Amino acid sequence: MDLYWKLVKAGYVQGKIKYESLKGVPGIISPLLSNIYLHELDVFMEKLIQNKSDKSKLISKVNPVMAKYSNKLNVIFQESKS
Repeated sequence: MDLYWKLVKAGYVQGKIKYESLKGVPGIISPLLSNIYLHELDVFMEKLIQNKSDKSKLISKVNPVMAKYSNKLNVIFQESKS
């Protein structure tokens, strides 16, 4: 993690002039470093979900608007097959 923050604060050099980095790590390395940094959050959240979830009470709710449009599409699809 220390290396990540050093790279974020390092800035960049163009020609012989050093520029401060105001928005993070410039270049292609930024997404890779972000994934490395956020991996710890992913692991933490996965453990939290496993500890808090109750496997006996799995309930899924369907969005009624989505169900309405899905039914309309199914009707249109069935009509087009006929």
